[in-house]
Amino acid sequence: MTRFAASQGFMGPFSHDGMGSIAPTPPWHYAADFVTIECWVEPAAIEAVLPPGPTLHPDEPGLMTVSFVDWQACTDNGGELLDPIRAQYRECIALVSVQYEGKLMQYCP
Repeated sequence: MTRFAASQGFMGPFSHDGMGSIAPTPPWHYAADFVTIECWVEPAAIEAVLPPGPTLHPDEPGLMTVSFVDWQACTDNGGELLDPIRAQYRECIALVSVQYEGKLMQYCP
């Protein structure tokens, strides 16, 4: 098996020649439609999925958002706009409000 330098593609999996990868090289530009729901959940449910380090934010214990997103992405050359299937996707993102090193952050479990 041949190994390829990271400069030959942005991220794996790579093609047989090392040039193709699952994502094009940044920068990436996005347009999206979002539906976001903010809710409060049992703090213990969030603590159960947190890795070591982040903790529940003392001012927002149990706060989370769930977003449903319809994305279109493209790189600077805009080739994805000519073949939209390459960069259109939908996803659901769940984020919980945490504190890490004294700062308020969102964590995706």
